[in-house]
Amino acid sequence: MKILKIIPSPKLEIYQDSKNEWRWNIKVNGEIIGASSEGYINRQDCVDNIKNLKKRIEYLERNDLIV
Repeated sequence: MKILKIIPSPKLEIYQDSKNEWRWNIKVNGEIIGASSEGYINRQDCVDNIKNLKKRIEYLERNDLIV
């Protein structure tokens, strides 16, 4: 018998902090599992940071470098 494990979908949030800088975080079940380490003046720079992170994770997956 195969047991199916249901993994909740992550939620990406892009927001402005108290300094009006753009930041992002990723939540699962309301718990933050990843967040930007810096604020960005432009929203697009924040979005580009997320896209860059995605590309790096895909590279790690393609090259079996995730342990």
